[in-house]
Amino acid sequence: MTRPVVLTEKLRRPEPVGLARRRLEEQLLAPSTSRLDLVVAPPGSGKTTLLARVAAAAESAGSAVGWYRVTADDATESAFVAHLARALHLDTAADESSVTDMLELLDRSPTAPTLVVFDDVHEIAGSVAERALDQFVQLRPPHLRVLVGCRRPPELNIPRLRVSGQLREITSDDLRFRSWEVEELFLSVFREPLSPESAAALTRRTGGWAAGLQLFHLATSGRSAVDRGRAVDDLGGRSKLVRSYLARNVLAELPEERRHFLLRTCTLGTLTGPLCDALLGVTGSSTILDELEHRQLFTSSDDDGHTFRYHEVLRTHLEWALVQEYGAAGAREWYSRSAALLESVGDQRAAVRAYARAEDWGAVGRLLQTRGTGPDAGAAGTDLLLPPAVVEHDPWLSLAQARRRVREGALTAAVDRFRRAESLLDEPDFRDDCQRERSVAAMWASTDTTGMSWAVDGRGSARHWSIPIRLATRRLGPARVAAPALTGSTPAPHELARGIISLLAGDFRDARRTLDAVVADRAAESTHRLLADLTIAVIDLIRDRPGDPASRLGQIALDAEVAGLPWIARLARGLGECVLAATDPAAWRLAACVDQIDECDEAGDAWGAALLTLAAAVTGLLADPVAEAHGFADAAARFRRLDAPVPALWAQALQACALAGRRRPGAAELAGRVATEARAAQVTGAQALAQIAAAMAGAPVGTAPEATGSELDRMIALFTGPAAPTPPVGEPAAATSSIPADQPAPLAASRTVTIRCLGGFSVDIDGQSVDLAPLRPRARALLRLLAMTPNRDVHREHLVDALWPGTDLTVGTRRLQVAVSSVRQLLEQRGLPGGEVVLRHGDAYRLALPPGSVVDTDAFERGVRDAETAAARGDVTAAAALRGSALSWYRGDLLPEDGPAEHVVGERDRLRLLAATTAGTLAQDYRTLGQLRQAVAAARQSVQLDRYQDLAWELLADLHRDAGDDSAAARTRREHAAAQAELELDSVRP
Repeated sequence: MTRPVVLTEKLRRPEPVGLARRRLEEQLLAPSTSRLDLVVAPPGSGKTTLLARVAAAAESAGSAVGWYRVTADDATESAFVAHLARALHLDTAADESSVTDMLELLDRSPTAPTLVVFDDVHEIAGSVAERALDQFVQLRPPHLRVLVGCRRPPELNIPRLRVSGQLREITSDDLRFRSWEVEELFLSVFREPLSPESAAALTRRTGGWAAGLQLFHLATSGRSAVDRGRAVDDLGGRSKLVRSYLARNVLAELPEERRHFLLRTCTLGTLTGPLCDALLGVTGSSTILDELEHRQLFTSSDDDGHTFRYHEVLRTHLEWALVQEYGAAGAREWYSRSAALLESVGDQRAAVRAYARAEDWGAVGRLLQTRGTGPDAGAAGTDLLLPPAVVEHDPWLSLAQARRRVREGALTAAVDRFRRAESLLDEPDFRDDCQRERSVAAMWASTDTTGMSWAVDGRGSARHWSIPIRLATRRLGPARVAAPALTGSTPAPHELARGIISLLAGDFRDARRTLDAVVADRAAESTHRLLADLTIAVIDLIRDRPGDPASRLGQIALDAEVAGLPWIARLARGLGECVLAATDPAAWRLAACVDQIDECDEAGDAWGAALLTLAAAVTGLLADPVAEAHGFADAAARFRRLDAPVPALWAQALQACALAGRRRPGAAELAGRVATEARAAQVTGAQALAQIAAAMAGAPVGTAPEATGSELDRMIALFTGPAAPTPPVGEPAAATSSIPADQPAPLAASRTVTIRCLGGFSVDIDGQSVDLAPLRPRARALLRLLAMTPNRDVHREHLVDALWPGTDLTVGTRRLQVAVSSVRQLLEQRGLPGGEVVLRHGDAYRLALPPGSVVDTDAFERGVRDAETAAARGDVTAAAALRGSALSWYRGDLLPEDGPAEHVVGERDRLRLLAATTAGTLAQDYRTLGQLRQAVAAARQSVQLDRYQDLAWELLADLHRDAGDDSAAARTRREHAAAQAELELDSVRP
């Protein structure tokens, strides 16, 4: 019998590349009783990358691993068995070509692998080889794990394995990149960072599809960060690379009638069999949708086959292809037909979107008018970007735009839009709707109490569910009375309000129990469920519940995006960034937290910015124990501006705990004030924290905080810091401290640091160059600025003004703290105690270097001073040597990386002039010593550094003449004259 040819390339494991995704890899590497581990996803989802990383990790852990990339020519049992046997290191005879034969050998083999990975199993779908694989999975030895990757579920009796608990699955949704993973991918793998906002937008537009991210990287490689951010909007169906990939790897597999099915039905948004039948005038669409989902052709169903949707990338591509196929007018006709169908079945939200794509603005306005009253009822269409010219004079579209602003969190802008809508239609019910929604927005936007009238006007049905929560942000007593008075068709709003109020009071257990009911209520609106889910995630973080909070928050953000609730999505995304920064305090993650706050500020979302400022303050202390607690004061100030003293008191109570734990001045006074105010506002949790902080502030160093027996104990332990905190440099410490405030503190570990600022910035530690690339541009600029004045204080206002000109001091200080933390972490990674090198003195920072360290600017100026001292003694030889040594440090202009920055230009010019003068004086020294060649070189260096020194030009000409080179002397005089002419020309210019 002829043996099948075994191609060893199929058995070679790919090298592990790409981003390490622990949430997936650990799931597949964890011990399990499953008979089969299955990774099923469409092409380009990152299946092979994940399988290769898992295989490599298993090998590193000491397991023997077999790899088999299946191809279409392995469809026979003999070919399949031959390759699999080789992958398992089995030596089969020519007549041993069945799975049974191989299993017998496997039982007797002591060296067989403990994990075998099959990739691209879809290539043998429906073949004898697939049935052989099924037999192998069912009968393989217990010690052998089987990991399969494919584009569609293989025919391996999956239902029985799933029911019996013997199947472990990774789906396309699991493989989808989360926004924080996209950030890390572009930073760590592609080395072209994206801002959190751009990463989130890219994640939305690609659906976290791995191939889409890779194609975006290829299309934007080498561009600036700004250009990459702009390019995010162009990715999707309009991207040439994406179109090519989908056409080659997805649509090419389909017959023509299936392609037309996809093109036309993409206009529906949410798909069902009957809707597709009605749109196309055919039957059997349900079967087609089931087939598309089964084949993993970027089609999915979240309700067991009742409704379907196309993946974002495929849908965007199909919408582009629809216009190419039928023209703009033809595409609008298909959207119009879909809109009419959607309206007829009551899916008005989808109908509004379809009418908008058909550019039928009259129909959009008509549907918005019939959606009912209240901002939640009017959700349809509020996520559309409506043409300003159309909106400006249409009352219903203006109302939709106002509701859009509410859902974005831009409440002040929403109030203005509600007023505009109200002025466009003199109809009592419409104006009443506008006034009610405007008053609620105004109530949350500022101290405007108009919205409170709806809480006491006697019309229960008109009251908004958020009013008790808003009352609770001001004072908890009245809010707890108001919350039970809510009425409505569903208890969800009432329970949501009660749960959030319990959270504000510090009763985390009751809040969790109450909000669980909201999440479980299938009749609850998406706003209520998502807000409850987000609040539960925060409570679980406070209570330190097990789980993966970053993934959970990422899913909430995605669900909020789908539901058209950007303010919840932004808040969930920002909290996710804070969670990641607290557990993995890389410099870029801390900066990402600040970027999320800036995103809220830019969107006009004052509440989101305040909440994330508080979260970022907590993160900053967890990530960097030596950081100061300024972020809490910023958060409290933001809440006070929103007339929300209750969350402000929580921020101040946490600040008091942090200050007391670190024995900072003013901790006792702040804690006492917060305790008094919290008692008056009935904020029992914040009051308890403040009282403990007050006790800690007056206790001896090393005293642990007294346990309360409540869930506040963990929070207290986190924020009171180490048992023996060290006061910051410059404040009274222990009696043994005798370090003057203007001297650098001794470092824990003596390392030699060399910093060069002249001719280009670099840092060496013990002779090894430090890679500064991990630092963000502003953090690198901060390090350069501090290096200009080593061991001397630089006030924070000067730093903020230099690095973030025109920025509010509070915002700039927050960014400065993040940059300082980033620099400290980088130095710590290189063996320096970052908190001791980048020191804080009150409102100033300094770069305190270890003994024996060198900064080239200091070395240069010190050499010049020593030369002057030698010259004053009349020692020309020593003076010349010292000047030459000093000039060796001057490799070029000061910090050329900073360009014309104001904080550098003056010092750069001073040092250049000093170098030019020193070189000219050195030329005179060499002339005195009779060393004409060296004198000419020094004089030439002087005029190159400063073209407008007459003495240096004249000295250079004289030196050429003394050397007998009259031509060179003449040329020097001409160059001198040209320089003088430039000065004269500059002096007469207006």
